[in-house]
Amino acid sequence: MFNYEYIPKGGGSNDVYFPLPFLQETTDPFENNLYPFVFLSTDGNILIFTNNRSILLNPTTNKIVRELPVLDGGSRNHPASGMAALLPINLSDPNPKAILAEIIICGGANPRAGKLVEKGIFVTALQDCGRIDITDPKSTWQKEMMPTPRTMGDLLILPTGDILIVNGAKEGIAGWNFAQDPNLTPLLYRPDNPTTQRFTELKATTIPRMYGSTSMVLPDGKILVAGSNTNYYYNFTGVKYPTELRVEKFYPPYFDPLLISDRPTITSNYKGKMVKYKGYIVVEFKLKKAEVDQSDLKVTMYSPPFTTHGFSMGQRLDIGHKEVGKYGIGIFSGGGCGAAIGRDCSSGPMEMESAYVALICLQQRVPFIVIRAVSDLAGIGGADSNEADTFLTLASKNSVTAVLEFVKQLSASK
Repeated sequence: MFNYEYIPKGGGSNDVYFPLPFLQETTDPFENNLYPFVFLSTDGNILIFTNNRSILLNPTTNKIVRELPVLDGGSRNHPASGMAALLPINLSDPNPKAILAEIIICGGANPRAGKLVEKGIFVTALQDCGRIDITDPKSTWQKEMMPTPRTMGDLLILPTGDILIVNGAKEGIAGWNFAQDPNLTPLLYRPDNPTTQRFTELKATTIPRMYGSTSMVLPDGKILVAGSNTNYYYNFTGVKYPTELRVEKFYPPYFDPLLISDRPTITSNYKGKMVKYKGYIVVEFKLKKAEVDQSDLKVTMYSPPFTTHGFSMGQRLDIGHKEVGKYGIGIFSGGGCGAAIGRDCSSGPMEMESAYVALICLQQRVPFIVIRAVSDLAGIGGADSNEADTFLTLASKNSVTAVLEFVKQLSASK
């Protein structure tokens, strides 16, 4: 079906769908356009990427705004199975219209790899990545090379804003026994580093994670890795890659003992608390070092994805402005961080979507606070908007003392 539809807020059914010839145009004899990559841009448009082409769609008019340049080199969607993510959104610019939205797409396969594997020929996967600013009409794809080729990998955004690439294979495509030479080495990608210094190879696993594998960021910042089944059925013996039921935890570099030893101590009693959509959260902490540069402190807000066939849908990370009152998330002077959930820019695409999100505070790129916030999508309901507005007003003063006093008074009145 070469069409799309919108899932109604709060559940329910929707019988309306919209034809999209672009989806038919991007299919080929081996498909290579299944499970398109879809992202909401900061300008309100929706990016749809499939095979090697992409468009920006206006969800209000359902008209194509423009088509982006072709990402050459091969096919990127299932079964070629590259990886994609919306890079962290940096809220440091005081002008919302100037905030960029960049995507990165890595790996994939030769368009004919599916036909060749049927003959027992396993073609080397793609090794390149393409990165583009989708808010700039003149932007073109910027190519980078991973240390090794990869198909069927997972691309996760870490709390620090770095990208983790795990799982996959170096040859073949997704499907039953259609790949070999598992890629056992995770990669760390630092988006803000100079182009030639962005990729770092991390400690390899010994467990092949190919077709049917997955991974996720846990609330404590560790990575859960599971799955892999290249066989028609569960098969544990007599095959090259047995069905895998073991589960692993991967520790990113910020768990280095030398780094976590100086993590601040949380003094707020937030354990077990959930924050409603349009509500707010304030966390107070005590710094272990007598002097800490305010620039070493950062707050991010992470929307964890649901993943299938190598695409982490709904994944997004916002990096807070230095002033909480500007976009709703940030660091307070005096030892605190906070957020008004879902109020990044009062309304519009810059607003964090209605979903489960995590507030993460960091010192020198080490996360030390993770709090879940709940949306009305989960059936919890929204908070009093007047309370959140007052929070933002006080937050603009950038003082944790003033905000905590407001929270104390509000609690006493209820």
